[in-house]
Amino acid sequence: MAVDDVLAEWEPTKKGAHKIMAMGDAPKIDAIEKYLFENYKDQLHLYRSKDTYLEIANKEVSKLTAIKLLLKSHFSYSLDDSIAFGDNYNDYEMLKAAGLGIAVGNARPEILEIAKQVTSHGKEDGVAKSLQEIFNLS
Repeated sequence: MAVDDVLAEWEPTKKGAHKIMAMGDAPKIDAIEKYLFENYKDQLHLYRSKDTYLEIANKEVSKLTAIKLLLKSHFSYSLDDSIAFGDNYNDYEMLKAAGLGIAVGNARPEILEIAKQVTSHGKEDGVAKSLQEIFNLS
């Protein structure tokens, strides 16, 4: 579907994109990231998922804000009682804030560094193994 068609479809329902993925040559992505950071750092989350990708999202929208919303509106647990798993830059604030932030073994070095625990690689069922251990499941 063409961009104009998507925007026209979203207009009546007040829908919009939750994130933009910019892909291109690393130097061009560097320039976009630099410009956005210098001009919109208080309004945007900027994540490099690889050197040729830049994920751009509103600061009010993140995995952490989603968890906070769910905990507040649907569950009677605090953030300190939560467990979060992650592997990439867009998981950083969520893992830092969760009661138990767990990185999978294949996570970025910065994520491994801040995680309270590290589990097996994602392809080795690291999340399942951690949950089995935490909840004494067999």
